[in-house]
This record gives sequence, C-alpha cells and structure tokens, in this order.
Amino acid sequence: MQAERAYLFRHALMREAAYQLQLPGDRARLHELAADALEALYGAPAECGVDLESFTPTAADPFAEEICTHLEAALTFKGKRARKEALLARAALHLRRAAHHSVEQFRYMEAAERFERLATEFGALIPDAPLELLKAADAASRAFQPSRTRVLCRRALRLARRNGNLRTACRALIALGRHFHQSGRGKRAAKVLDLALAMLRELRDNEGLMVATAARGALALDRDDFERAQTLLNEALQLARSQNHVRREGTALNNLAALHIEMSHPEKALEILDTALDFNRRHANLRALAFTWTNIGSIHNSANRITEAEAALGEALAIHRQIANYQHAGYALNLLGRICERTGRPLEARRNWLAAADCFAACGNAKFEGGTRCDAAIVLAQQGDPAQAKAEFARGIELVRQDPDSGLVERMTAKFEQASARK
Repeated sequence: MQAERAYLFRHALMREAAYQLQLPGDRARLHELAADALEALYGAPAECGVDLESFTPTAADPFAEEICTHLEAALTFKGKRARKEALLARAALHLRRAAHHSVEQFRYMEAAERFERLATEFGALIPDAPLELLKAADAASRAFQPSRTRVLCRRALRLARRNGNLRTACRALIALGRHFHQSGRGKRAAKVLDLALAMLRELRDNEGLMVATAARGALALDRDDFERAQTLLNEALQLARSQNHVRREGTALNNLAALHIEMSHPEKALEILDTALDFNRRHANLRALAFTWTNIGSIHNSANRITEAEAALGEALAIHRQIANYQHAGYALNLLGRICERTGRPLEARRNWLAAADCFAACGNAKFEGGTRCDAAIVLAQQGDPAQAKAEFARGIELVRQDPDSGLVERMTAKFEQASARK
C-alpha cells in the first residue's frame, strides 16, 4: 500500500512537470481540443435558461464542469478577441449546465459553488448575475449553510439594486425572508417578506407574487396565524394555476394540506392531498408526489393508523430514492423509525434510523445524521449492547454538537444515559 501511494505521488509530479513543460500556446490549444473532443463524444451543450424549471438534462451534463475548465484554460493563449469571447460563452454555458445538473442530483454544496462561480467569473456574459447568486443561496440553504445563504442573498440584493432591477431585488428579499424564517427570526422575516409583497403588487409581477405569497403563507402558518396563512396559501395556489406552473401548484396543494393539519382538520387535509396525488401523478411531478405521500403518512401516523402510515411513507421513500433525494428519504426513514419504536419494534427502528443517518450523511445534513445515530444508539443501549451503543452515540453526538442549540446535546445525552442506566 505504501509503495502504491509513493508511485501515485511520483506519477502526479511527473504529470505536472510534463504539463508545465508545454508552451503556453500549445497547452491552451490542447485544452481547447480536449473540450472539443468531449463535446463531440457527449454532444454539444443545449441552451440553458436562468430558470431551473426549464432545465432538460443531457448526457454531457456530468462532464460540463470539466469541459468548462478546459475552455477556461484555453483562454490563457493570446488569441483574437472574437475567439476568446466564443470560448468564454461556451465555458459559461457549460458551467451553468453543471450547476443545474448538481441541483438535479441534490448535490447542493456543489451547486452553490458552481452558481456563485458563474455569477462571479462570468457576470458580464450572463443576463442576470443576481439570479445566479440567488440560486447559489437556495442551494446553500438546502446544504444547511445558513451564514453562506445570508451572504449570497445580500450580495444578490445589492447587485440587483445597483442594476436598477426591482423584480430581481424582490426575489432577493423573498430569499432573505425565507432565510430569516428558517433561522428562527420570524419578526424580521415577516418585515422583509411584507416589503417584497408590497413591491411585487405594485409591479404587478404575478410570477414573483406566486413565490412571495407561498413564503409569507408558510411563515404565517408557523406563527399560528391561520387566517392569514389560509388567505396567502390560497392566493399562491391560484397564481400557480393561472400561470400553469406545475411544480408550484403541487407545492401549494401540499402547503394547504399542512395548514389544515395544523388547524386539526385531518379529513380536509386528506381531501386536498388526494387532489395533490392525482395532480402530481398526471404531471409526473415526482418530488411533489413524494412530499404528498409523506404528508399522508404523517396524518395516518397521528391518527394511529399504522398500516396506512407505513404504506404511505414507503411510497414516499421509494420515490425519494428513485430521484436521489437523500434528504427527504432520510426524513421518511426517520419517521418510520419512530413508528417502529412506538409500536414495540426496536430492531426495525434502529435499522430505519441507521439508514436515515446514511441518507443525511449523503446530503451533508450533519445535525439530522447525528440525531438519528443517537436514536439508534439509545435502542442499542436498551437492547443490552453497551459497547456498540457507546460507539454509535459518540459518533452521533459529535455531529449534533455542530448545531448552535447546545440544549440539543444535553437532551440527547440525558436520554442516552437514562437508556444505559436501565440496563
């Protein structure tokens, strides 16, 4: 093994030495040839708009960033301006496709880096750099990077205002409001989102209103302002329908169902979710379909209808795995683990929690990975396996410590010590 590492190390040095020995012009032309060869092999990149919804995957997308890197390296040669502009345009297109591909694969940290790079390095070539920063912020939020999310939202807002683009500035305010909501700063979120709503109504920007009403409605729901939540979420649904926006209509139906769950109207929620199931199936909207099944499972679980709950969560889990949505697959497995624990099936609970932890690890959600590992450790302690329980708990609690809520570590530790003492 040591010899193999040494060989690889020498091999890397030799490769770098050979690379640097090439004349800059020759090296640049070789990079351009490499990009041309990859495009010839996998197909030239299709046009890719700013909107994520319009993205259509191609066989070349997994290699898009590699092609972009070759094209950027080809720019080091002092050639004609028209040639450089053509190479830059190709590189920007490949980088955007690479970023969109990362979102499709739920690799959000990678997507955030690519969108930010696109806005920073190719800002002069793309139609609206602030929108790329907002996509970077959304990806960073999904990758559980709150500080980076806030910075990117504010960068996008400053740039949009500097450019005099009020519509994009409103979208930056929506993103910032969502960030404050997720960070537990409800009052600040309400202020920012209300400002965005007022501006969008004045601009008569229905597309922006569709997003803003959903975000403000979700905040109202979390703050138990059910009357306002219902008004806003119904408006979001009508706006989505008026614009034939399939994904947002499916999301709006799920949000309305969540409202009725919170208002203790489970039968009304199930009625809405049945509509959502039919709608999302007809439009092959797999993400929203999986969320619908999860909501149905949650309602059945609350009503202690275990068989129905497990069947619905199983449907959700199968779809999440099909589309590689590891984060929400983890949520479904976590809920299945709690159902098993409550119904006296500790081994199944442990198996589900460890599978959930693997899903959370795959998408970089350290807090939930740690929490589910700690839950599995508690079951191991209760089942009389102290050595493995301690090892799993140590692994989990180290991840939980990354969360700013120090009380969470104390609660998990107390539960584990209590379970260990019983044995």
